[in-house]
Amino acid sequence: MTWDALTAIATVAAAIVASAALLLVYIQVSHVKRQLKSSTNVALYEQMIAIDRYFVDRPALKPFIYGNKTISNDDVDYGKIRSLAEMMSDLMEHAYIQKDNLPCDVWPGWVAYMRDLYDASPTIRQHLHESATWYAGNILREIGRDTVYSGQTKIGLHKTAKEARV
Repeated sequence: MTWDALTAIATVAAAIVASAALLLVYIQVSHVKRQLKSSTNVALYEQMIAIDRYFVDRPALKPFIYGNKTISNDDVDYGKIRSLAEMMSDLMEHAYIQKDNLPCDVWPGWVAYMRDLYDASPTIRQHLHESATWYAGNILREIGRDTVYSGQTKIGLHKTAKEARV
């Protein structure tokens, strides 16, 4: 066998080994990506289950989040409801931030849930409006609720709370 023939065989063998290595890397990256999507999904559902348990222990608070019930500033549960609205808004942000790490068939369900949550809770709407700058991206634009209402006036979320009060 000539030196040229050996070089050609070695080159072909190296190309085959490199192709196999690339295929293995691709497979491994695909598995890691799938695991990331799964663990992200699990983390969000664990957070949701913790919220469900919170409501099991405090059923009187649930209508303020899911039942369109308003709360007055002098209500004994005012602080709890405001904190709960923040907790639910944090869940919405968590889902929004992780949307690219979720299985693609899961995200539309989160969008529907966040939209329903926003529509069902005056306290969440108020919190998201007053604290819009606390949250990443534009959650409300994502769910088709990029404006909030104060009385009869439509107020864009790009305004600060102070500007909105004027």
